Amino acid sequence: MSDCHSGAATVEEYEAEAVGFRDSLPTLNTEEFVSEDGLTFKYDRINNDFLIYKPNGEIITMYKPDRGLSYWKDQVDLYGPV
Repeated sequence: MSDCHSGAATVEEYEAEAVGFRDSLPTLNTEEFVSEDGLTFKYDRINNDFLIYKPNGEIITMYKPDRGLSYWKDQVDLYGPV
């Protein structure tokens, strides 16, 4: 379905990329929302990075979805604010 991470060569690189994306300021190319259960979903349209993290900042996952923006829109429909 998707790459397991953003192309990082090591677990440490993956973690650094995920933390960097989590902590980055919003741009015109990023979208995010908080789901009903408090998870933050974040997507970068240019880099095709998809991230989910908990309210305490713990990263659940980050990867590049095969379907890109279409995948993001599905997540908004499934888990986004009503």
